[in-house]
Amino acid sequence: MLNEMSMSGGEQITNETELFDLIVEYARTPLAEREEPKKYRARIPEISYLGEPLFLRKSIIGEFDTYPFVEDDYEEKIKFEFTKQEKSDAPSWIQPEWWEEVK
Repeated sequence: MLNEMSMSGGEQITNETELFDLIVEYARTPLAEREEPKKYRARIPEISYLGEPLFLRKSIIGEFDTYPFVEDDYEEKIKFEFTKQEKSDAPSWIQPEWWEEVK
């Protein structure tokens, strides 16, 4: 019997029919669409904090997007990794050579 199960998006699956439908939907999705999109981050050149590199961040708190300098492992409400589209939409002062792919 299926107990409650959470999907990665936080949605709850509470019965076998929902789970079956989800499995069928996944199986019908082309392999190329199942992959996670590439992620990027922008390392600030020639600046470090206690010997550790600093990366640009995007605040996801409130209405404003900001790109201040912070450490890589700051807090959960801060975004350090960006999709290709977010990278394209970033402010123009962020230099193209700062971007690196996250592996």
